[in-house]
Amino acid sequence: MDQSVGDLFASLESPLTEMAFARDQDKFDVRRFSLLLLETREIYYDDYSVHYFPPGCMERKLVQRPIKGRLLVCSNSILFDPSDPLEPILKFPLRKCTKLGRWEAPLMSPISGDTISIVATEYVEMKEGNMVKPYHFVKLVKPQEFRFSPQYNPISAVLGKAVRLWKAHRDHPRDRLTLIDAITREHCESIQFNNSWLEDLSEKLLLKLTADRVTPMVANPGRVVLTDSILYFQPFNNIDPEPVQKFRLSAVVRVVRRRYLLRQVGLELFLRDGPVIFFALDTEAARDSLCEAVTKHTEAESEAENQGNMMLQWQNGELSNFDYLMYLNRMADRSFNDLTQYPVFPWVVADYTSKTLDLENPATFRDLTKPIGALNDDRLAAWKQRYDDMPPEGGIPKFLYGTHYSSPGYVLYYTVRECPEYMLCLQNGKYDNADRMFRSIAETWDGVNNGIADVKELTPEFYMPDGDFLRNVQRLDLGTTQDTQKVDDVELPPWAADAKDFLAKFRQALECDHVSNNIHHWIDLIFGYKQRGPEAVTADNVFYYITYEGAVDLDAIADPSERESLQAQIMEFGQTPKQLFSIPHPSRRSLAGAAGSSPAVTVSAASVDASAVAVTLGGTDEAVNVDGGGAAGLCGDASVCAASPAGGSATPQWVDVHHLSVSSYHKLHRDAIQDATLSSDGRTLYTVSQDCNLKLFNLDSLQQSHAAPIGDMSLACCHPLDDGVTVMVGSWDNNVYWYNIEFGRVMATLDAHDDAVCRVAVYGDRLITASWDSTVKIWDYKAAASELSSAVCKRRTDDCVLAELDGVDSEVKCMDVHVDRELLVVGGSHEGRVVIWSLAGSFDVIQTMGVHEEAVNDVAFSPDGQRIVSCGNDSLLKVTSVDHGNEISSFTMDTEICCIKTNGQLVLAGGENGSLIVFDLVQNCVLSCHAKHTAAIRTIVISSTTNRVITGGDDNAICVWNTS
Repeated sequence: MDQSVGDLFASLESPLTEMAFARDQDKFDVRRFSLLLLETREIYYDDYSVHYFPPGCMERKLVQRPIKGRLLVCSNSILFDPSDPLEPILKFPLRKCTKLGRWEAPLMSPISGDTISIVATEYVEMKEGNMVKPYHFVKLVKPQEFRFSPQYNPISAVLGKAVRLWKAHRDHPRDRLTLIDAITREHCESIQFNNSWLEDLSEKLLLKLTADRVTPMVANPGRVVLTDSILYFQPFNNIDPEPVQKFRLSAVVRVVRRRYLLRQVGLELFLRDGPVIFFALDTEAARDSLCEAVTKHTEAESEAENQGNMMLQWQNGELSNFDYLMYLNRMADRSFNDLTQYPVFPWVVADYTSKTLDLENPATFRDLTKPIGALNDDRLAAWKQRYDDMPPEGGIPKFLYGTHYSSPGYVLYYTVRECPEYMLCLQNGKYDNADRMFRSIAETWDGVNNGIADVKELTPEFYMPDGDFLRNVQRLDLGTTQDTQKVDDVELPPWAADAKDFLAKFRQALECDHVSNNIHHWIDLIFGYKQRGPEAVTADNVFYYITYEGAVDLDAIADPSERESLQAQIMEFGQTPKQLFSIPHPSRRSLAGAAGSSPAVTVSAASVDASAVAVTLGGTDEAVNVDGGGAAGLCGDASVCAASPAGGSATPQWVDVHHLSVSSYHKLHRDAIQDATLSSDGRTLYTVSQDCNLKLFNLDSLQQSHAAPIGDMSLACCHPLDDGVTVMVGSWDNNVYWYNIEFGRVMATLDAHDDAVCRVAVYGDRLITASWDSTVKIWDYKAAASELSSAVCKRRTDDCVLAELDGVDSEVKCMDVHVDRELLVVGGSHEGRVVIWSLAGSFDVIQTMGVHEEAVNDVAFSPDGQRIVSCGNDSLLKVTSVDHGNEISSFTMDTEICCIKTNGQLVLAGGENGSLIVFDLVQNCVLSCHAKHTAAIRTIVISSTTNRVITGGDDNAICVWNTS
């Protein structure tokens, strides 16, 4: 290693300030239970000492040697934390419990009657063997009873809150959040601050406020008590060993106002030689009063300093690029405590194949004038085409990128080796698929250049000396890839000897002359005038609207379920930094020495210490030179898309559905209509029915134009081909038929499955079929068509099957394809399972998710392919993340939903009761409900050509709806 590189971090032998969540790791090791074992924003209330009596064990033996531990009551679950650290923590999700109450002790039982009974259909085992590893989800064949006997508390004290929470989950799905909020408020109000906790009884009490203490993935509610010398935080639970946490005001060196979940309610305190404390208050007014009171009684700074002076120091080389970027991140509300606003740093190096890293060669570096998404011209062209096809008015605001460059998922993608419990918390107890894990620097760089939806930037850790996030120091089992490679340490480029050498050279690249002369362009994109508005459009730098400050007003939403839905979306997408500059950022003066050599890089401990950076650099929490337009142009009217016949079109046509009215109603078939779709010109409707007929309906004349019986059994689906005369039809007799309209007969028959063919789609040169026989098949469409064209008779052409997809355990009921992301999703009839595959390469399973409690009726991708919308027999309408598998929102409808169409913001839903429902996914509410059908709606078609919506259902009829 060059001496300059080897000495780069030599001054950093002292303890380093790492990520905020890594610094607190020792605290979690003291006690196995942590708030990270709960769902996002789940509340932990109380715990009780108990004896546990597991099912199937001899009672007398257990009474003699009981299993000791603590029972923890939380808003969404009950947990048992055994005293034996090798035994797993048991978690009982309340929604999976069929009974919770006092155990009815049989006569002569040695177990006390004061025993709690939990009957569950599923439970979770965590931290077995005191190891950090994916959770074990135990699904029981039949409900089992788990018994717990309180040791020091009356059973009524334990059951009171627990039973109310269980009933909220079981009996009141619509009001669940309202009930839980009421229980939480009652719990918080019952906890008082004990003045004996004051260090000095002469302290003058200034403020008492409720607040959440925010750490990564956790917001723990409590009370802030401020005196004239100490700030106390009293958690409303016993997660900490002490009843209050104490922070001396004399140690507070800086106070910064923050936003939290796009609300101006955050306050961050920087302590001298201590942690950074992040509080989220209830209101902006409460936050401001706390900020003013703290600054009044300390020497801490909170007002704006001369940003121009900081910029000048950077321009003159008195401040490193790293220090200046950290300063801008802090100014823009980025915090190590908040993963939705984690500090963002750029990729600067583009060479991960050479044996040496040449910092004199411009080809070594990434183009900093472009956002990550614009580095690949072909990929950008596809995104721009989709952007151009979006309507200028109505619907969600136009965007280029459906994903963001910084989100909780991306932060934990990079840091899973150092902080695995955070990944398990985000991913519902599992690591990501091994093939999608952070395995190689070069592979990740290739992904952000060529991946269909990957535009992630880097985190500060890539330019700091501690390389634990690159090494599997904890020896975690992170899985094995499809090519049998075990995921272990991150594979480094050839020019790096080890992790320390890689980070040193990465930091040297960040500070080199080429980057110094171009980094201002990246600042314009992330923090500056190209972040939003017309300049962002010109710079190909437009992201999904909900990531921008001012796009939504959570305070204006009274319904807690709507707020939770938006908060979940914010957590998934991440947040764009606060805009700091509305004019171009000046460039840095060249630091190159004589003969054009790269400058020597000097790094101080303070520059790498995240807390010290924020303190030493000064700055402000107020934006300077911010365009008053703010979020102008981010919001618009809602519309709905008309998906292409293949489904999942990335460039859909949209129509306005705010004013639907019935145009005409036609009894078209003799039995229930199962599917309908449009011709390529949008003027002919194809329908199939349980009466075994395919019919064509002209939307101009509103008359039937053709009818043909096909086979002897009910028809399930249809798909018109591009030639305009051929229709593929899936039937209950296991076949796919090719029907020619001009010749009026079936031209070919494919014996495709062992049960009814419920869905067909053509994707490029592939035919996709789904069946009640629990299989999904990918066919070589051209080969199959060639073989079938030689005979009208039924043929079994298994040699044309490219793949029979695994992962479905029950009959398939619905399917959708997203062309741009090359994804296929299907829904099953049992256990509410949804499976997503990649259609690229070897057809890998992307996600398998238990989304619904009962059968899934329909699934649909959002236009960007980042989410799926689904409906089921459980009357729930759900939105789920494709990449992370986590639930984004859920809404209980008044009727079972049988079919859906979505544009990502609105959903058109066909109800079992015959109603056509317009649902707003952003506000999580029903906008309108229209009744015409007398039985369930089974299919919805949208014609942008004629500005109509067409529905078909079990009443044997189609209904044509006007959209204006």
